[in-house]
Amino acid sequence: MTENAPISSELKRNIHILRRYRNKWVHVNDPEDDQYLLDNPEYIEEEQEEMAKLAIRTMLQILYQEQDV
Repeated sequence: MTENAPISSELKRNIHILRRYRNKWVHVNDPEDDQYLLDNPEYIEEEQEEMAKLAIRTMLQILYQEQDV
């Protein structure tokens, strides 16, 4: 669906980045293995913050791209 959307290749790339990041959190191999999260909380928080910023920027770009619709 994303590939056929009338949006820029940059927006498509960002959507795929966000989708892959979301899938990493939703589809985990071992939900009980939190050791990486416990060992690297600063990295995880930083990564989540960057993805949140990317999600907001991407959403706003898509919302404001077609104002005449």
